[in-house]
Amino acid sequence: MDDNAPKLSLYERESEFFQDPDCMKKIYRHVASGGSVIDLSNLFNIRFCDIMHFIRSNPDNSKLYDKALSDRKEWAVERALKELHDIVDIKSDITPEGEQTKAQVRDRLKAVELLGKTQALFTDRVEKTTTIKLEDLVLGSYQDEEK
Repeated sequence: MDDNAPKLSLYERESEFFQDPDCMKKIYRHVASGGSVIDLSNLFNIRFCDIMHFIRSNPDNSKLYDKALSDRKEWAVERALKELHDIVDIKSDITPEGEQTKAQVRDRLKAVELLGKTQALFTDRVEKTTTIKLEDLVLGSYQDEEK
């Protein structure tokens, strides 16, 4: 922004922002790519509540925003998986002698563990079996009524 440009009032900033025909598309793209309405609010110097009012006052805008939130969640998962893959695949951490430090090995093992958990590769299976007779259930229900 030009420091010599005249400062716009809040009303002027909001009018410029909300009258843009691609306004909702820009909000969607920003949020779906990992951003937030708070970021937009700060970037355009517009109140958060005014942006949310713009979104929620129109059912189509509201649906698109909800889709953006869903896509952002998927973006976050993909981003985390990429980071974990990058940690697992690091080959530049090897010392000139061809060895890795204990911390590097530990970090890579933790990354592999997190990656495996996110992909449900590791599951703890707990089996619990009980046998109960119908008579015990019926008798137990009578005892509960007597109390």
